[in-house]
Amino acid sequence: MQRFLGFILATIQALGIPLAAGLFICAVTGELRNQRLTLEWPFLIDVDYPLLEILLLSVPSILLYAAAVRVLKSRRWRATSFALLAVLAAYFSCVVFAQAFGNTWTSSAIFFALFLGHLHLLAIALLPGLLLWWFIDLLGTLIRGRLPQA
Repeated sequence: MQRFLGFILATIQALGIPLAAGLFICAVTGELRNQRLTLEWPFLIDVDYPLLEILLLSVPSILLYAAAVRVLKSRRWRATSFALLAVLAAYFSCVVFAQAFGNTWTSSAIFFALFLGHLHLLAIALLPGLLLWWFIDLLGTLIRGRLPQA
């Protein structure tokens, strides 16, 4: 029962990764289009559902997090892996949605101008995901304390 509960809670925690990536790309789009902190979905001609695109871009990070949770027992290392994998998913979303900001982006320009140039927005976008992670971890600790040991 505890393994199943751990799997469910890790899956819910992993949903914070596309949340952080989506908030980041929306914040970058809002800042580039409006020159202030707003949230706006990027518009691409060939992408009908940007939310689904963000979710699909986050699948590798979600799977890596699910594997890391089974190996890492320390809360600190799990939170660090969550944050690093959310940053990776945010970078993937920058690469895919870069053409929404113009057609002349090179790989290095995407990394330096779009990703590193907006790290302050990434820090803001990581907050809700980390809060979700912490809340689910706290909930799991409370529930595991009430379950009988097998």
